[in-house]
Amino acid sequence: MVDERRPGPKPRIKTSIPETKDFFIMLHMRQKDKLEMIRKDGSIKSIDNFPSVEQLSLEDDTFSEEESEELEPGLCPEPQFKNLFDLDWIPEQILMASDVEFNWFTRENVIEPLKPLTADSTFDDANRPTGSSCNFFYDDNDPLAQKYNLVFERLESKDIRGLKEYSKDENFLVYACVSRWLPRMGPQDTHPLLTTKATFAKHLKTNYVIREVFLCCGATFLEWYDQETFRPLSNQLYFSSLALIHKYLNDNPFHGTEAWLLASYQMLCLRNKTTNSTTVDDCIYCLVNSYQIIKATYYKQEQRGRPHLLFIPNRTDQGTIHNLSYELENRALEVEEQVDDVKNHLVLQPHERMFLESFIYNYSVAILWATDLSGLPNPFSIFKELSHILKCPIYHCEFQFMNNPVLGAAPDAFEILAKTSYIARFPMPLPHRDIWYKRALQLQSMAGFYTSPVLPGKLKDSRAHQSSRLNLHVGRIISEVCYMILSKIVQFDTYSITDAQPVVSDVMHTLIQIPHDNLLWGILLWPTIVCGIFATNPQHQQHILGHLQDVASMLHMLAVLETQNFLQTVWLQPVESRLDFLFLTLRASRVNC
Repeated sequence: MVDERRPGPKPRIKTSIPETKDFFIMLHMRQKDKLEMIRKDGSIKSIDNFPSVEQLSLEDDTFSEEESEELEPGLCPEPQFKNLFDLDWIPEQILMASDVEFNWFTRENVIEPLKPLTADSTFDDANRPTGSSCNFFYDDNDPLAQKYNLVFERLESKDIRGLKEYSKDENFLVYACVSRWLPRMGPQDTHPLLTTKATFAKHLKTNYVIREVFLCCGATFLEWYDQETFRPLSNQLYFSSLALIHKYLNDNPFHGTEAWLLASYQMLCLRNKTTNSTTVDDCIYCLVNSYQIIKATYYKQEQRGRPHLLFIPNRTDQGTIHNLSYELENRALEVEEQVDDVKNHLVLQPHERMFLESFIYNYSVAILWATDLSGLPNPFSIFKELSHILKCPIYHCEFQFMNNPVLGAAPDAFEILAKTSYIARFPMPLPHRDIWYKRALQLQSMAGFYTSPVLPGKLKDSRAHQSSRLNLHVGRIISEVCYMILSKIVQFDTYSITDAQPVVSDVMHTLIQIPHDNLLWGILLWPTIVCGIFATNPQHQQHILGHLQDVASMLHMLAVLETQNFLQTVWLQPVESRLDFLFLTLRASRVNC
């Protein structure tokens, strides 16, 4: 039995984000130039002109007991296997042209200040980026871009002469972030407007607060070449970024839902995964603040204090909907025949999808290793609550999962991962009558029978098809690794590492099929590390260390080096006690993936 006491109530992690919100509203356009608004009672009101703020304001709906039961974390999922996934992902769905309508959801018009309303800003206007000064981020023929590219060419040749002087060049640090670091943080072959660079960099010129975040991430990327120079700079910029965000929120108490704030915390979370001067608990701090923003933006507060999503209208009607907020590349998408399923008709802005998926991914892979999760939601509720956001299409792509810039074809696999990690934090063994034991059994079945989406043969020669074939490996790898953990949980006293070796061999066989320089490795760290804990074959262990080294070199993730040390420590232990490292989270806090 693992010697770990069931954690009692803990004070919640202090966050910077106030629990304020901007309501979402729904407009409905059935025919061209005919605008209508769906009221709370489901009736439709014709609107001649664009509605005023008063017309669009919403009051909190009465929170029903039925909704309360749906969100109660202690309830079991539906008994039928197809309903076990809270994401309700449909692997076979491929998007094509269609006349099916869309409902449009957007925030009320809130103008975000270009500059935080601070009492005494020390930011020099001369240093604020202008439109012309940012050309070098996107134009390789720009003289400044050519100069910086030559610097990076020398760095790749391990020539770091003169690099220290560039630590004082803010444009160079931002360039390192936008042109080098951000693209490597995007694991998927996705739509060009859904990439990490496209979605995060658009907020660079919002204000000097997020610019500080970009400077920090650029310095963190450069730590790989010169730790002596750039680690202190990276740490200094990290703490100054947090301080600026905190000051902004203090000076602007009615704000706290701005998109750039969520972008900032997600970038800082990724930054904490890149450097080895922080731990997974530093990532948790950023995730807790991110969750406060998500709650304030995408939830309304009921009178009894329980958050309730604003994404479920009472009715939908067939017809063509025009997006009034921004131009989509696709005019219509083919979705399910059941037009009453609003999950298939929700439209988000591209950066919202990226930031929310980034949160879900980072949240999922941190659960197993973190010290304190008190400020984060239960994975048995969050996936159900955000299902609509993670599943709705953004652009017309060859495959629907190309609309998922982080999770790709494996959002349901990450759901299994998060829930498995959560259960693994409980004291072992679990009593067989315990609700968590029953959920572990369900998850074991889900992992054991996991199937990836099926690619249509007519696209087999396309570039997207080749990339997607690799993408499908992610879900299979994660599900098999989770299956091993769940098998240990439900058979804690009898399941051994020896029993897991056939699954380990299958996982290793699949890992080898992914090219060592493919960015998909960025979201494969968690299953690779956990598989390493189960691995007993020295050849498998060396392959895993090699994979981790490749990821560290490709993404400049010094934190991966700490993970290698962790695995080598595990392998020095007696075989029969190695799995204890999965269930003693405090001993694994240096794992940051």
